[in-house]
Amino acid sequence: MGDEAVKAELELAYQKAKKQPERLKGGQKKIANSHINGEKIVSGFIHVGGRYYARGHLVVPGNKKYIQSYEEYRKKQK
Repeated sequence: MGDEAVKAELELAYQKAKKQPERLKGGQKKIANSHINGEKIVSGFIHVGGRYYARGHLVVPGNKKYIQSYEEYRKKQK
């Protein structure tokens, strides 16, 4: 399901994100690695503004806190 080009772009971004903790040092590296490569991926909305922005821009079907479709997103942008 979904556009193959979009899937490929998302996979590339995911693979890049998995390597990002290698760039850090000390405790930050350990925490970042556990957030990205641990058993449960943790999203990093570290402040209210980021969370609010995400809920208005990310499509997450099934989670009513987020937009449910691209069409819903477009309606909210008008």
